[in-house]
Amino acid sequence: MLCHESPRTWNRSESDLVRIVSQQVGLILHQWQLQKQNEQQQKINQTIQWGLTLIQQTHQIDPLEQAALQHISQVLQVPLAMLITWLPGGTVARISSPIITSDRFALNVDAKIPILGDPLIRWTLESDGMLPLTIEDIPAETRKWLHGTSVGQVLAIALRTSPEHEPTGMVVVADGVERHWSERHLSAMGTLASQLAWSRRYLALTQNLSTQRDQLERLELVQTPPP
Repeated sequence: MLCHESPRTWNRSESDLVRIVSQQVGLILHQWQLQKQNEQQQKINQTIQWGLTLIQQTHQIDPLEQAALQHISQVLQVPLAMLITWLPGGTVARISSPIITSDRFALNVDAKIPILGDPLIRWTLESDGMLPLTIEDIPAETRKWLHGTSVGQVLAIALRTSPEHEPTGMVVVADGVERHWSERHLSAMGTLASQLAWSRRYLALTQNLSTQRDQLERLELVQTPPP
């Protein structure tokens, strides 16, 4: 915008000059924005790859969940990330490995959450993918344990492996009311959640097989007659 202290007209040369300069400035700003977005995407991709590698190399469930949530929190830059888990066929869920960086995003970490009675869990399991909600969308049943005063936006996804496998957990992140979930952040959360789901399932099956093997070995020792 150009202004003058007194009434005047702009000749064609002046108008052309302003138009050319504005186009050049617009092009420079557009290139700068593309470069900034590209740098942010590269940083996210590096963090995702590092997180996937760490998840794949973790061989115990608790450290696995903690590492995965830590990376999800860092990639999405959220003050609250948590895992809600339950046993196969169970009716009650619990909060696991929460990442909380602000008291205004507090949780009742000891809550016993009824799976069928909690709207957030039920809606997430009914959703095919990512479930974004505002705090106004979340009923009082969920806000009994998700009661941080600054929680404004919530994003949840069930830990699914394949259609025939029932999920036994979900990832939930939260941020302030002004937060907008970008496509690259949604994609990053989906990738990390999927890897976490498969790794949790693999470790759970491995631990179950190891327990069964130990039980069989003890049974053989009991049943084997002395020489």
